[in-house]
Amino acid sequence: VNDPLVVHCVLLPDGHRVQPAGRDFIFDESDLDGGFPMSVVPLAGTRFALVSDGGIRDNALRLVDTDSLAAGGAPVAGYVPFPQPSALFYGIAWLPPSAALASGGGDGMVDGFTVDTQNGALARDAAADILVGEGTDGTYYVGPIAATGDGQKLLVAPSGHASDVRVFSLATADHGVQLATIPVSSKAIF
Repeated sequence: VNDPLVVHCVLLPDGHRVQPAGRDFIFDESDLDGGFPMSVVPLAGTRFALVSDGGIRDNALRLVDTDSLAAGGAPVAGYVPFPQPSALFYGIAWLPPSAALASGGGDGMVDGFTVDTQNGALARDAAADILVGEGTDGTYYVGPIAATGDGQKLLVAPSGHASDVRVFSLATADHGVQLATIPVSSKAIF
């Protein structure tokens, strides 16, 4: 049944029924082709979450209003498209109160964003971008990312084509400067 108001249940082998909580919402922006939401990062202390969409066609980072989603409304407060050949992957780091970073996947970048959690706005901040550089056999494929608790460093892990986690400065004075590398086994690539 394709009616969004119909509740779908799954019948388990023991006869119990399982019903998902919440509701489905399909991202359907007219200027994006395809889609594959990969990560959701709640923005602590706000009603928003960032959703990384790294599908095969166009990619996007979305700011989702969870209160609107819960109330049955349209949840997308804002989004930044990444049409081909640009890319976005699943890594997201929230830097309170108003910045975020997202992994660019195969383009070897970590992309910067500003986030306005008062008005529900999301915008690209290219000045906050970090070029991760080369991997073992080409461009470093940026996978998971994480900011340190003090918000001064970013750890960037590879999804392939590299054998190290890279540490970058997020400090104003030397933003984007690589500070260290941490070798990882090729068996530990994410």
